[in-house]
Amino acid sequence: IMHVDLWMPGKLVNDQGETLQLMNCMCDLTQFVISILIKEAVAEILAKLFMEQVVLSFGMVAVIVVDADSKFLGTFQMMCNALDIKLWPLARGNHKGVLVAKDHRFLNKTQAITGAETGTHMSFLQNYKTSQYGWNSAPIDDTEIPRSIAAVGRHFKFPMDVKLAGSPTLNSENNSALYK
Repeated sequence: IMHVDLWMPGKLVNDQGETLQLMNCMCDLTQFVISILIKEAVAEILAKLFMEQVVLSFGMVAVIVVDADSKFLGTFQMMCNALDIKLWPLARGNHKGVLVAKDHRFLNKTQAITGAETGTHMSFLQNYKTSQYGWNSAPIDDTEIPRSIAAVGRHFKFPMDVKLAGSPTLNSENNSALYK
């Protein structure tokens, strides 16, 4: 089950006149987020990018959950029809049921800080992947299990936690048989 919604920090248009926003997709089980930059919110483009960035990267999705209040509900319906995936629009006003709204609150906070530092919200292009990484390296709500472990099987160290270390030895007594 994947919760999906579109997000942008205000009405942003790039130099080519394209409206920039994110399609954020959150796994219902792990709360792992995949953020995809969208330049045109039409069903064909959303379906193509969802297939490339979510389905073909992480596996099949059986159900997409969206906010029934979303102004993009019709677009999401056409996207799901094109992909032959079941759509579950949640009851109007049930914003807590759309889990990706939690990530949107997190994005709003990180973007407020980044926008204040840089003086523009166009900086969200630099911020959104860092925020996605930070979100995915944090634990699943009410557990100590990092989202990245549950979703992709490895711990995401936050970049500041990475220490420079020498390269591992390729041929040692422990792995010489594998090396040969």
